[in-house]
Order: sequence, then structure tokens, then C-alpha cells
Amino acid sequence: MVSKFSDQSKVRIVLDDAGGSVNNINKIRKQSDQMEKLLTISNGNVLLEVGKANTSPWAIEQMLQLRLFQEKLNAYQFTILFDGFDEIAPTYKEFVMAYLGKLASFNAIKELYISSRPYNFMDDLNKKKTSKNCAIYRLQPFLKEEKIKFMYNYLSCNSTVWKECNEIDRYQLLYVMYRQDMGCSMLIPILQQGVDLSQRTVK
Repeated sequence: MVSKFSDQSKVRIVLDDAGGSVNNINKIRKQSDQMEKLLTISNGNVLLEVGKANTSPWAIEQMLQLRLFQEKLNAYQFTILFDGFDEIAPTYKEFVMAYLGKLASFNAIKELYISSRPYNFMDDLNKKKTSKNCAIYRLQPFLKEEKIKFMYNYLSCNSTVWKECNEIDRYQLLYVMYRQDMGCSMLIPILQQGVDLSQRTVK
């Protein structure tokens, strides 16, 4: 069932960087309390208290985010990305799934995405679909050729050492790194520390 926000509802939002430290939780809660005073609901729409907003201590960037939040929500164009579902399962799985189901029932929410590592809750998600448009997608691992191409492009954009190598040496390095199954975050430090261009050797 699609529903609207009631006038008795309260809007609480958190403006924080992704992966923010839990050490800032008290600061975040205080900010959320203050943000709540700037937002009200009338006839299912979120309203910004302009007078209070103009005298608020928030930075321009935060106020822009707040206005964008209001605009997209009222235009039924709000998209939610819930990342790392597997990190809350199984302890908070039922609570979070009920919460997401409630969010999906609001007509202001245009799209809701859930990302997760492979986990045994796919059947639960299928059983509790809240929309006819609900679908589950699984990312497939790269093929060998795709891994090599991705590594080549990544190093071409990010490594000075790689750019100084000739094409034959590049493919030899790719072969060594691919055999070691290295992640991209490890490639550049290894190239910088382990490749001697003058001797054309790898430590």
C-alpha cells in the first residue's frame, strides 16, 4: 500500500560523510535534533522553516543538502541506497527489513536499493517484496580477460612507473601481478617499491 507522510510525523536526517566514525555519534545526534526543528510536514509534504533556516549555524553546503532533500522528497524523486546489509545481519535483520519495507511504502520514495555481500537472506527479501518492481541482481566476478583489462586501465591512469614502462614490460608485469591475485589498491605501492626500471627487474 502506498502512503503519504502524516502531519504528525517528524523528519530526522543526518548529514554526515559515508563511513563516518561512531566516535562522533553524540555530535551527529545533536545535529539531527537541530535539523528536526527546521522541517515540518503539511498535507504530506516536507516544509522547510525558512526563517529558522536563515538564522541556523549550518554551513552553506549543509543547507543546500537540506533543501535538496526537501525538493526531491516532495517531488517523489527520492532515492535511497542502503549499503552493507550483510553487516547488520542477523542481529538487526528483521528490524531493518521492516524499516525498509515501511520506507518503500511511501510514494515519495522513488527507488530503494540494497547492496550486500552474498548472504543467505535472499529468500527473505523475495518473500517480503513491497513493490511489484522489486528485483534482485547479483554481480558476476570478472573473467580473466576482464581482470587483466581492468588492471591495465587502472594502472594507466594511476601509476607513474607504469607509464614509463614499454608495452612488453607492461604485459610481463601484468602477468606477475595477475598470478599473485593482487587487488588494485595494492598494485601501485608494489610497482613503486618493487620495480627497477633501470634493471628491468621485479623484486
